[in-house]
Amino acid sequence: MFTNISLTGAEWLWPALGLFAAITAMLVWSYRVRVPQPGLRAACIGLKLLGVALLLLCLLNPATSKPKPGANFLAIMADNSRGLNVTDHNATKTRAETLRDLLGKADDGWQKSSSEIFQLRRYAFDAHLRQVGEFHSLRFDGNASAMHGALDRLAGRFSGQPLAGVLLFTDGIANAGVTCPEQLRKLVGENLAAGTSLAGLTLSTFGFGTDHSSDLLVSLAACGRGTYSFI
Repeated sequence: MFTNISLTGAEWLWPALGLFAAITAMLVWSYRVRVPQPGLRAACIGLKLLGVALLLLCLLNPATSKPKPGANFLAIMADNSRGLNVTDHNATKTRAETLRDLLGKADDGWQKSSSEIFQLRRYAFDAHLRQVGEFHSLRFDGNASAMHGALDRLAGRFSGQPLAGVLLFTDGIANAGVTCPEQLRKLVGENLAAGTSLAGLTLSTFGFGTDHSSDLLVSLAACGRGTYSFI
């Protein structure tokens, strides 16, 4: 858990910066005449400015806070399309079985550990996005993989809510709705842009299958300030 530092007196930021700049100019002008030695003059000005900076910092009233466990959401998205019912060369399990084993049960493994920090929200997507209780019962029978629509609807559901991150598990083959990689990247970039309600979250991608679209998943993770992994 990270400690956040905020300025509760942020409305004074620009006045404080303006005052600091004015005092700096006054000190430089004053000490240029009073102290001819450059080294001593710089030291005197520096010490004065340090004191001024500390006083102005008090005006901004910095405060620290640590988010409480469970204060933020973590969304886990799993591809439920039938395309994952493929067994790769030299593999003993289908992609669907590998994904099911990885995600496992809601009260076991890494999800249990994550639930001690975040409120987990689990979603399956194919042609549509829907919330699920756990992934162990996924049937992988969806007729399509509408990744753009799923990400767009997820962003809409969490607009204005403290969503810390998204974990996307898929073969990266978008074959319904908007399928253009550039449009997918644009969607992620726009939703995570500074000033938006989801600006602080990260998107990490996990690819399945030897022929999965790694370039797309890598670029989505980069746009989402997250990481990419091949399973």
